[in-house]
Amino acid sequence: PVDTLSLSLTSLTASPGETICLPVTASGFEKILSMQYTMVWDPAVLRLNGIDKFGLRGLGENNFGTHMAGEGKLTFSWYDPNLRGESRKDGSVIYELCFEVVGPNDTSTGVHFANQPTIIEISNALGKFLVLNATDGHVKVEGKG
Repeated sequence: PVDTLSLSLTSLTASPGETICLPVTASGFEKILSMQYTMVWDPAVLRLNGIDKFGLRGLGENNFGTHMAGEGKLTFSWYDPNLRGESRKDGSVIYELCFEVVGPNDTSTGVHFANQPTIIEISNALGKFLVLNATDGHVKVEGKG
């Protein structure tokens, strides 16, 4: 059987000018040693406002490459500093992405786990590479702004 790690984002509706936060939750997070990937979204709809609620040992703002956030890309790379592998209960928040809604009403964007420019790679303490089972988020803009 192929080992998988599930990472999920929520979907929601927001008003122009509102600040929203999308938690990244995990399922199957067993002895994860390292992971990396890219998050992408439409920068005409959302502007990255911050990263918060870090839920892993050694995880912080320095694990995120924000230099392309204006283009709607956020790179991510993390490894367990103890090199033993981290485990978390299903549904645990790994981190949270916060955005300012900059798009007008009747616009929307997905917030996707992507393979470009940082490739998707997840490994565990047993030396296995895992497949990412991603549930992308979606933000629809409507309401007062």
